[in-house]
Amino acid sequence: MVKGKLYWVLIASVALGSLLLFALLYWANDRISQSLTLIDSAHQAQLQTWADKAESYLTSNDYHELEHYLAYLNKDQQVAAFVLTHQLQPLSGLTIPPELLGKLNFQRQLDWPVHSHWDEVLIGIPLNNVQASFVVRLPDHMHPKPSLGSLKFILTMLIPLSALLLLTHFLYRYIIGPLRTLKEASKQLATATLDYQVRPLFGNRRDELSELADTFDNMACRIQQLVKSQRQLIGDLSHEIRTPLTRIRLLLSSHLPDAERRKRLEHEISVMQLLLDNAVLLARWDIEPEAASLDSFGLVPVSDLLTMVLDDVNFEFSDREIVTAIEPELMLCCGSAFGMTRAMENIIRNAMLYSDDSVYVSAWQGDQGSDLSRFNASEWTTVVDHQSSNPGVFICVQDQGPGVALNELNHIFEPFYRVDKSRSRSHGGSGLGLPIVRQQIMQLQGALWVRSLPDKGFAICLFFPELEHINEL
Repeated sequence: MVKGKLYWVLIASVALGSLLLFALLYWANDRISQSLTLIDSAHQAQLQTWADKAESYLTSNDYHELEHYLAYLNKDQQVAAFVLTHQLQPLSGLTIPPELLGKLNFQRQLDWPVHSHWDEVLIGIPLNNVQASFVVRLPDHMHPKPSLGSLKFILTMLIPLSALLLLTHFLYRYIIGPLRTLKEASKQLATATLDYQVRPLFGNRRDELSELADTFDNMACRIQQLVKSQRQLIGDLSHEIRTPLTRIRLLLSSHLPDAERRKRLEHEISVMQLLLDNAVLLARWDIEPEAASLDSFGLVPVSDLLTMVLDDVNFEFSDREIVTAIEPELMLCCGSAFGMTRAMENIIRNAMLYSDDSVYVSAWQGDQGSDLSRFNASEWTTVVDHQSSNPGVFICVQDQGPGVALNELNHIFEPFYRVDKSRSRSHGGSGLGLPIVRQQIMQLQGALWVRSLPDKGFAICLFFPELEHINEL
């Protein structure tokens, strides 16, 4: 398992914190021990005075007075005091007690620590003007007596506990702070605020929690897309199902024989059932994109698909003519067939609604690189573009209507946009036909172009890639 940045931050924090804690304890122990085991300054001054007095006798070569002075210290001050050479030989006539002979090499200076567990402590004070030292056994009343219980509590409990509390507080804020931000974002998401972004609140942070924020934002974005697509699907479905309902109403008021009317009604009911089934399928594809794989789908003739669409449109617009020019043996995968059928029905119905005369439908096989050269590029506006040299099927629909203003070409593929609101309303349009076409062409990884000229009406051209090239673009 690969460890992330947060793991190493926590490891480094604990390791560095422990190292600093041990260093602090060592420093505190050293400083406190020194301060509690040093001879009191007043006592140091007293010992130094004794040494200075002994040195004055040695400087004047008055060894007799020196001997009396040392005897005075031993008797009246209850201390053992001597003047020794650097070879540890006494310069006075006093005899060194046997118990101190083995400790002469372990003399302590005035400013050295004296620990409480030492029973016999010899303090050696070097004399300045003679090659000798004043040695005295430290009296009991001058022996440092530190409060080790308090020191032990401070070093083993108070300082470590304070350091651990600070480290815990830092780690808590470092981890819980981002989690609180995510908690607030979850509340916003629960209240349908789907555009709430978490990652910008993390600043330049780069660790597992920032990755979690990225994942949360991606999840929120995906939920937003799903909600939007589901709403779009409901609108599209209501638009699509309106067409067979219109034809059913026409059938009910027509004078066709009962058998033919029944056949047409069954057909329209099948179309509505197909719409509902395919709507469920599209919703599944939106939630599970991998379910939309087209590899296992077969091929169907384009002429059969267009014939089915044209039969439905001719029945609804029997007073107008559709002129076709379809190359034989054009094939599409079944996955593209459904989307193409829905797209073509929307396009041809729109053309019939607004055309004053005939509508022209043509289909041929080619590729975007060469076949688009037959068009005047300056006259066409690209709506969906997937640059590819792979072959596919082109289908072009041309009406004889008034066309669309150039400044509105990019808007007619927006949901519920109508060029002529009164005219669209009178023809039963809902403003969703062309947006549905655009969405279906994008799902099929195809291409879409439009053209509108005053003398030529409105034209739309679609490109559907062949089966083996879908998902390669």
